Amino acid sequence: MTTAINDEELRRAACSLERLQAFFEARAHATIRDESAEALERLHLALVNAIEQGLKPVMLGNEIPPPPIPSRQSVEQRPGRCLDIGRLGKFAGFVDQLGDWYLAHASSAASDQGKRLLVGQFVALGATNLAVETILKNSNIRSARAQSAVAGPVRENPSRDAVLPQEAEAPAEPVDTRLVLQDTAERHLLQTFKGCTELTPDARDELHAFLRAVGIEYQGAQMGKFERRVEQWIENTPPYHVLVLGISVLSGRRKPYAKYVMRDNLDD
Repeated sequence: MTTAINDEELRRAACSLERLQAFFEARAHATIRDESAEALERLHLALVNAIEQGLKPVMLGNEIPPPPIPSRQSVEQRPGRCLDIGRLGKFAGFVDQLGDWYLAHASSAASDQGKRLLVGQFVALGATNLAVETILKNSNIRSARAQSAVAGPVRENPSRDAVLPQEAEAPAEPVDTRLVLQDTAERHLLQTFKGCTELTPDARDELHAFLRAVGIEYQGAQMGKFERRVEQWIENTPPYHVLVLGISVLSGRRKPYAKYVMRDNLDD
């Protein structure tokens, strides 16, 4: 590790996440209107992505074991009327930017105090995500989406100079398209070549065609990085699930994201 994570930046992030956790835990029994469902799902994606693709690698690099997420404490509940599209979009944008910041510091060293702050952030993000999942369940969001194990949007080479987010912009409407990747005995998605796991030629061609169709152009190492991420998603597909790639548009920029959907719910 050649760089150090600034303790003050970690402290500010920890304070913001503690407020976010308190906000959603106080509204975990709320329900949302149909028009806000997609924005809340977008926040769910951002939270899982920040944890799995952002914070966990930082903790792993600093030899910090992820702590268990405690059960949600009983807190005084507040009305859910403030869970509107605009506010949820800003929360999602904040968490997305935080995930980028984690990625930019994946190989950075944390001080002892910084390690304690990272553990607190992991707990706050996890607790917030549990509250968001509860709201989705309370609101009877379709099980094909609410019960999906989400892999999160793909991150693209975050800068080492990434700064912690101050204000986030609401996401634009997502593009309504998807690619279903299902590994079967008749059609495998992965193969082993010289000891390395990689996409089969058919799966690679299908993936490239999907990206072209939605207007995303990856070149060289960028495409290789994305293919490796897809390979990991395929390998981690839970039993009885399929991998579904979709497209999200945040601040006018198209990005692929992935989620796992129960096979029985695929057509919902």
